[in-house]
Amino acid sequence: MILQGIRLKNIRSLADTGMIRLRPITLLLGQNSSGKSTVLRSLPLISQSVKTRANAPVLWFGDYVDFGSVHEVRSNFARDESVGIELDFGSTMILSRHAYDPRAKSIPLMLAIELHEIEDRTRLKSFSITADKDVLKSTFDAKGSLTSITVNEKDYTKLLPAERFRFVTSEFVPQITIRPSTENVETSYFEMQRRIDTADREIRRILSSRLHGRISEGTITALSRRIKYLPGDDFSSSLLEMTTPLKTWRSFVSELTSGKSSASLTTIRELAFIASLPDVLYTLERRLTLASNNIAYVGPSRATGERYYRIQELAIDQIDPQGKNLPMFLHSLTPVQMRNFSEWLLDSVGYAIKIERSSGHVQIQLRSALSEKFYNLADMGYGFSQVLPIMAQIWSRFSRRGQSARGSATVVMEQPELHLHPAYQARLADVLAKSIRGPTDAAGRIRSSTSFLVETHSESIINRMGDLISQGALSKDDVAIYIFDKKIDNDVTSITSAVFDDDGILNNWPIGFFSPRVV
Repeated sequence: MILQGIRLKNIRSLADTGMIRLRPITLLLGQNSSGKSTVLRSLPLISQSVKTRANAPVLWFGDYVDFGSVHEVRSNFARDESVGIELDFGSTMILSRHAYDPRAKSIPLMLAIELHEIEDRTRLKSFSITADKDVLKSTFDAKGSLTSITVNEKDYTKLLPAERFRFVTSEFVPQITIRPSTENVETSYFEMQRRIDTADREIRRILSSRLHGRISEGTITALSRRIKYLPGDDFSSSLLEMTTPLKTWRSFVSELTSGKSSASLTTIRELAFIASLPDVLYTLERRLTLASNNIAYVGPSRATGERYYRIQELAIDQIDPQGKNLPMFLHSLTPVQMRNFSEWLLDSVGYAIKIERSSGHVQIQLRSALSEKFYNLADMGYGFSQVLPIMAQIWSRFSRRGQSARGSATVVMEQPELHLHPAYQARLADVLAKSIRGPTDAAGRIRSSTSFLVETHSESIINRMGDLISQGALSKDDVAIYIFDKKIDNDVTSITSAVFDDDGILNNWPIGFFSPRVV
């Protein structure tokens, strides 16, 4: 999974969710109006914000979800005027906009943004990038101009003067543009560059003051350009591993790592973090775009089954949240794809599917595994019309047109158990368990994977997850459960985690959670 976790602050009843770790199957449970949907819909919110050209970092109202505005989502108990979203990308390889670096290493990255509303428009108040224990934070004024940049609370704002450095703050992941350092800055343009040259200059200054005085400026410049940011001890190791004709380099680095000179080493590492900021932001933008393109959202209310659907010659890339375009999705499948989907559906829930075309219309027809006769969807139970968009969405993530999805897909579902018998709710748990591994290639390697974020009230789904873990069909580490609780006398939601053990038994599960309670 690209996104390893999400954290919300000051949004509706959620003062601070803490980092909600996303597993292959992440289940959100709790009473109505306790914040489950807010957390779940934050992923399609991010997706519509990244995929849609907008004038603000977050598109609160879009094709997937409607949050209103900053003013409407901000908690009544918030201590300030901002709301926050934080994403954990896990271990991430730093990419370059301009060149491939074979020496690049993966580092743990998290991005946090703070948003506020100014003159009815969403503005970026600050963003923070956390790499292990290093934290780079930038703050902005009402016009989007940089007001400060710090690393580990040390001020480096002077390195990014406004006449040379500007941030694009209208995107979820801000980007930095740089005016080349020329004598005539009035006629030069802001552009994307790989490094913050002023930070590199500071690194050169420190190296010049610490290395032997007879070392040429060209040699020091070449050394500074090879210094790559890594967090913690990895940075010290990378300096020691640098190949250089300087015989004194290793002793110089060893001196830096000693107690007396550790402050200089920390400063060089922090400067390297700032110098690499364009590449780090570019990496986060590319990773979030890939994740957003692979998020599929299924809402709580799906379209009712109809007897006939008018054919539209549309290219359907993704099923919409209500499943309204499901008939045209099925119509767009080739005969082989339709047969594959029907076989998968029969194996998963015990029903086969086909479509009949006539006079510019299509019918969706289903048959039970125990019968050879097909029936129109309109003549089947209401639950079938509600579960079909879910099943098609899952299948399309890894099987459509016989190809695996690019990257890991995430299917976000609200109450998929609606209008389903408990036995079928349990079968839905089986489908999730089988789908997280994805199809395999000829060598048995998984070509793609699918993860699920599910809001549910289904006791059958929870119990079946435990059964699958006890049977070895699922690992306990594949499933995360978060329980949302909001007391009547307190507007703030508390979130706790329940975990399965190896025997499929839930630990930290609230007693009587599914039992009726008299308030």
